[in-house]
Amino acid sequence: MKTTRRLAAALLGWPALTMAGPASLAAPSPVMEVRYCECAVSSPEAPSPRPLPGFMAEARSLAVGVTAGQPGYLAIDGLSLSYTLHRVSGPSGPWRLQFIGRYTAPAGQSRAQGTVTVDQGEWVALFGGHQAGSHGDSDTGVAVRLLTTSP
Repeated sequence: MKTTRRLAAALLGWPALTMAGPASLAAPSPVMEVRYCECAVSSPEAPSPRPLPGFMAEARSLAVGVTAGQPGYLAIDGLSLSYTLHRVSGPSGPWRLQFIGRYTAPAGQSRAQGTVTVDQGEWVALFGGHQAGSHGDSDTGVAVRLLTTSP
């Protein structure tokens, strides 16, 4: 009787094991790390797609899981970002990020929309702004990078 129960339990458990196999082979899920700061993301004299070291040191950080091909939205601390992410080529190739964003800080704001190519793990200066005011100049900036995690 005990052998019959063990055999039944083993047979009933087999389909669950078979179904779990393909799910574990699914493509990794991307995580978008966003940094934003009331500081310059890039130099106006020498614009670069890579954020300035000072920006990286001062910026706040937020990580959000994204689903490729599905629109997403985030809003926090004056930052709002609508985005869609698509793989450009192959499972380990770069990503295409389409976005519309706005960052409002006490001293200024910036906004942009566009499409950028993002390589896995590399930071990209997404948008930023410089405003001259009666109380001095102010900068705002936003940068992103994509990381993948296992399901």
